[in-house]
Amino acid sequence: MADITTIDPNFKASALPHDDIVWHDALDGSFSLHGLYDPIGTKRYTRLPLSFETDARVNAGVQTLMFHTAGGRIRFKTDSPYIALAVELPQVSLMSHMPLTGSSGCDIYLAREGSSDARFVRSVFPSMQSPAYSGCVDNPYPCAEVTVNLPLYNAVSRVYIGLKAGASISPPRAFTYGKPVLYYGSSITQGGCASRPGNNYMNHISRWLDCDFYNLGFSGSAKGELCVADFIASLDLSAFVMDYDANAKTYLHLAATHYLFYRRIREKHPNLPIIFISYSTDRLPPYKTPAGIRERRDLIMRNYVRGVESGDHKLAFVDGSTLYGDRDTDASTVDTDHPNDLGFYRFAQRVYPAVRSALEETL
Repeated sequence: MADITTIDPNFKASALPHDDIVWHDALDGSFSLHGLYDPIGTKRYTRLPLSFETDARVNAGVQTLMFHTAGGRIRFKTDSPYIALAVELPQVSLMSHMPLTGSSGCDIYLAREGSSDARFVRSVFPSMQSPAYSGCVDNPYPCAEVTVNLPLYNAVSRVYIGLKAGASISPPRAFTYGKPVLYYGSSITQGGCASRPGNNYMNHISRWLDCDFYNLGFSGSAKGELCVADFIASLDLSAFVMDYDANAKTYLHLAATHYLFYRRIREKHPNLPIIFISYSTDRLPPYKTPAGIRERRDLIMRNYVRGVESGDHKLAFVDGSTLYGDRDTDASTVDTDHPNDLGFYRFAQRVYPAVRSALEETL
């Protein structure tokens, strides 16, 4: 069988067309890093403090997935006529239902200096043959605001930003909402199965509202552990989105943890807007029936009502049954569970009003 790259060269991996590239380690302090826990101090790309890696209070999935860089972003401003990217992963593994562009690749967004209108310009991603990859994109602006979104389903060992010799590096424009929105949830929250990182639903919302965010999605592993709630409560946030019921193995587990998790955070942050989301489709093991989904949705709704009746007027609820709209919903997932890009876009459209309302309260 012929190599597709010999038939269509557009499928070839990105090349580096410049010989005057100066490489900068993304952890050298020159760049603004978002969605990661103290990357400059730890010299690691991680979403939780390193102490969680050996903390017996969390499950083994969290201890592994905390190093997946979902929601991690590198931002800066530069007058370089091009932006190159070189990434080293600890490994490359092929997922059966998610492309390497999303699981292990990065995507690059550019905007004119001072503008929040960032546009996708390039994906840079590995092959199965090598955990290291690189690519380059031309900068059409005299000075550009640059965002590099890191992989959704892989750890990252090293990231280097390549700029023309003598080009400037300066801080990016500030977000309209500087305090991040934090999302805690399942594989869908982590980003499975977006085709590239920028298509995860909170990335859309971040661009629409010009707000920072943390992604604490842990695929199959968001169990509502209170030590995770304590970590979330330690952060200075603009809003908190809670969406982990898909990872509660049983209804009883969800019932035992959901309200307690919420209250743990509310006790520390009486005025923090909190948004509950319920699961969205009718097929998710071990409760594959629509009745099982409704049972969990009703539990989350009752917890919402319970919170409001207790005097919590900073609480909102997004009904998961509405997340994929009411037309061609079967076109929104890759496997009836995990959204494709259309699904994430629809998901973002439904969650956006609740996040917007929460952020407007903070101004």
